[in-house]
Amino acid sequence: MKTQMIMRLAQIPGFVFAFVASIWFFLFIFTMGFSIYFVILGSASILITGLFSIPVYTSLYKNELINKDRMICYCILSFVFCADVVVAVRCYRQVKGRGDN
Repeated sequence: MKTQMIMRLAQIPGFVFAFVASIWFFLFIFTMGFSIYFVILGSASILITGLFSIPVYTSLYKNELINKDRMICYCILSFVFCADVVVAVRCYRQVKGRGDN
């Protein structure tokens, strides 16, 4: 869970770079393809990290650290841009607050 949170936080500079580069490349007609590439790259990153989040939240549910509704909510929000970071930090703080790491 801690590793997942760190991974999500570490992705923020990459997403900022991809967004700025995408906007920059979109300004010129000959480099619009690069903009599409960065959108696909960002979407793939969200998809892959979202898939890796599902076992984390399922494990927390099985260990009775979160309830089923939160597990489902966290799993869905793991695939939503920006919400994934908020969910990872919130879940980590919630479980850590219970005295577990």
